[in-house]
Amino acid sequence: MEKEENDPTLIEVHLLHSSGEKYLVKWIGVNKFAMDYDIQRNTYTNSYEIAFDGKRGIDDWMADELTAYDSEYLCHEILLASNTTIIIRFRDIEVLKL
Repeated sequence: MEKEENDPTLIEVHLLHSSGEKYLVKWIGVNKFAMDYDIQRNTYTNSYEIAFDGKRGIDDWMADELTAYDSEYLCHEILLASNTTIIIRFRDIEVLKL
């Protein structure tokens, strides 16, 4: 219980898979979160027009890597289609099919 009190931050993300299936991902015991999202990178080709008027979510998940940070934490690095990188350092993860 003490470790949860030291790292109370929880991040939840709802994902829509290309198959139409929906998932909920929970990163538990987060002690680092970084995201370099810039909606200006999410534009139509050869245009400054923001794709889908910015109403489609932050972007498509292209690749990710899950590694051990140390003996207590994991690190999840996620790359989106717009070259946005998300880094989450955490103690536990849950993936639930909705």
